[in-house]
Amino acid sequence: MGDIVQLQTICAVNCGVCGVLFGLEDSFDNARRADGVNFRCPNGHIIGYQNNTDKQQIARLKAEKQQLENQRQLAEEKRIRAENDAKIFREEAFKSTEKNKRLRTAIKKKSLRIKNGLCPHCDRSFENLQRHMVSKHSRCKSAKGYKVKNPKLP
Repeated sequence: MGDIVQLQTICAVNCGVCGVLFGLEDSFDNARRADGVNFRCPNGHIIGYQNNTDKQQIARLKAEKQQLENQRQLAEEKRIRAENDAKIFREEAFKSTEKNKRLRTAIKKKSLRIKNGLCPHCDRSFENLQRHMVSKHSRCKSAKGYKVKNPKLP
């Protein structure tokens, strides 16, 4: 009968706890490095390899890169929305300011006309505008509120 010869590679490993030198079969050592599962030294101490192989580290870094890219995109979208909102707000504020300016001008003109005794409803001039407002425009809510400081004298 013939002899069977099996060739195995043994890796030398030191226990990180007690320091004993022992051997592991190469395939077992590679498997533990890949999966990170713990094993025991001959004295019974639990030891293992950290699960930080190059492939896993590359995958982790790719995941972190993707996460950072997603965060960057969200921040960019948020910045664009904020810029658009600010632009709309500025436009509305400008329109509002212009409208208020026109209203203030119209009120000043109307007040000046009333002060000079000009009726705001019939555009006629009166010495006593208040009396005219009460007698001719009594249904108007502000008929009693018109007072002339400097009435026109004929």
